[in-house]
Amino acid sequence: MLQDRIIADGYRKGEIAFDALSDLYSLYERDPSKLEQIRSALARGLPKDVDPLARLAECLSPESLLALQCIAVYDVAMSPAGFAAAGGTDLESIAESLPLWEELSLCYKTGNLWAVHSSARPALREGLSPEEIREAHKRAGRFLEEMAESGRSPELFLFRLDGLLEARGHYLEAGDLAEARRVTARISSYLDRRGYYTELIRLNREILELEPDRDSMNWIAQAYAHQMDLENAAQWYKKALDMAPDAFSYQGLGMIQLGRGEYDLAEESLEKALQIHLGQKDQRGEAAVLQALASIDMMQGHYDSARSRLARSLELAREAKDRAGEAVLLFYLADVDRETGELARATEELDCALAITRDLGDRKGMAASLHGLGMISSQAGEMEMAAEHFREALQVYQELKDQAGEAGALFQLGALAVQMDRIQEGLRLMALSAVVLRSINSDEVKNIEPVVERLASQLNFSQDQFVAMLQEVMQCYVKDRGMGLVKKAWRK
Repeated sequence: MLQDRIIADGYRKGEIAFDALSDLYSLYERDPSKLEQIRSALARGLPKDVDPLARLAECLSPESLLALQCIAVYDVAMSPAGFAAAGGTDLESIAESLPLWEELSLCYKTGNLWAVHSSARPALREGLSPEEIREAHKRAGRFLEEMAESGRSPELFLFRLDGLLEARGHYLEAGDLAEARRVTARISSYLDRRGYYTELIRLNREILELEPDRDSMNWIAQAYAHQMDLENAAQWYKKALDMAPDAFSYQGLGMIQLGRGEYDLAEESLEKALQIHLGQKDQRGEAAVLQALASIDMMQGHYDSARSRLARSLELAREAKDRAGEAVLLFYLADVDRETGELARATEELDCALAITRDLGDRKGMAASLHGLGMISSQAGEMEMAAEHFREALQVYQELKDQAGEAGALFQLGALAVQMDRIQEGLRLMALSAVVLRSINSDEVKNIEPVVERLASQLNFSQDQFVAMLQEVMQCYVKDRGMGLVKKAWRK
């Protein structure tokens, strides 16, 4: 401490007694960050046994001290506007106080932001009543949330997520669980979209430690479902339903049951979700559940029921002007119609879906529509048209680096070639499909490789010829992603 000029001068002149210096050193040793406040207090005459921070507080007006105590709820650097918000005062008063706070070593500037010295924050907060500190945290939380939601968090050198997390922390400190839950839901949505499921679960568990909350349970269930931990997901949906009937919980549970092949249970859960959506006039929720119920119908071969439900979903999507949803539903309707032999209607639906996805720039949707049109044309015996659709789908799949889709299109082009009596060319395209699937460790390769081996056997390939053929198709894939093989099979 004696290396500090002000303290050394005071001690040399006898203004600071050894006992007082010893006491101050003990304070400094416990928290070296207090040195600046010790210096400032000594410069203003620090009586024996008086805390340096208490001496500095005497230099402030009651209004300035109260504002500073409220501002001490921030643990991050803050703008003057943020100080004004938490302090419950105006920006002009903050601007007037900042120079004195800085002079007293209570605040410091970092760039365009300010921060209360970390060593002073706990003692300053202790000077507030419980009600005052709750209100300060609420005001700080509202300011941080508004900055995050308006896209202005970078002004505080915070990402939007960081701003929301800071706001959530202030609401929790204030004991305002309603606001904390609301902001946690906003954060959960962000984390869910980006796959940060562990953090999502942690934040919502923190809320549940304070009080039961159905929405937090649903967020946890959904996170587990996305992690494919279906057992935990189902348990959390059931916990949410133990609190009260809820469409989201029933729907989530129903989708898990559907994935397990428990069709009766899934239909029961989804029907309950549907009734709640209908009662709430939630058309978006209604459409989503109808689509899931139609999936069950399709799996059980109940095509009339599936078509009715999908048609209602399509109607709702069009009412909502949800063109992306409309395209998806047209694709599913075409799937139903293809299964029932209504090929003309299926073609019309997929043509419409393709037009919408082209208009939206949805390349994945385009590929799916083109693939579906290829399947219908093949089923109708229109081989050349089917090949054209699959070729176009293949090009999109490759642009998207969708190797599973790419392999599917290659296999279909190979199968068409075989049907057109271009067996050698078809074999190579099917073999290339198997090579691509194996490269991505797809289980689908187990279905493709036996077909390739049987076809090679029909052509009386020896083992050496088969290996040479595989080497050939792999070289073609390296050269031009197999487009040379496609052109050779389908040259006009």
